[in-house]
Amino acid sequence: MGNGKWDVVSDLTLVVTVPKIEPNRYYTGQMVDLYTYNFAYLGTRAFGNDGGTFLIAGPGWNGATPAGVKAVIRSETQFAYIIFRTQLFNVADLPKVNKIQAGYHAEPLSNFTPRPHPASSPSSTSYSSSARRVLLRQHCSHDSRRSTSAPGRPST
Repeated sequence: MGNGKWDVVSDLTLVVTVPKIEPNRYYTGQMVDLYTYNFAYLGTRAFGNDGGTFLIAGPGWNGATPAGVKAVIRSETQFAYIIFRTQLFNVADLPKVNKIQAGYHAEPLSNFTPRPHPASSPSSTSYSSSARRVLLRQHCSHDSRRSTSAPGRPST
């Protein structure tokens, strides 16, 4: 089961909280930047299932790591997309997965104060108007991620 979130991470550094998940359940939070580069993962393989709070920072952020933050993860762009995938064992398991998904939480760093992991909070795909405005103004040209559409044609 998946759910995701777009947000600005340069001007609006994000704090992402992941709930504690039982040890036998696999989950992953794939982070993709504006160039569609998978720059990091939260989840079973990267950080285990104990949950935690992570700071997702854009290229211009140089602040101190707040207390209670397990790791600072850097994005090359001021936009990042996070899609969480949570293992579903069977149809009867759906309420448990929904509860876990409700525990995935993102907030601006300016709103963050360390606290226990949320047991349930609404979680859905969110396209903030500020993210759309910045995205529309953003010129996407990063040489290391350009591709040629056909042999002999210039990259776009």
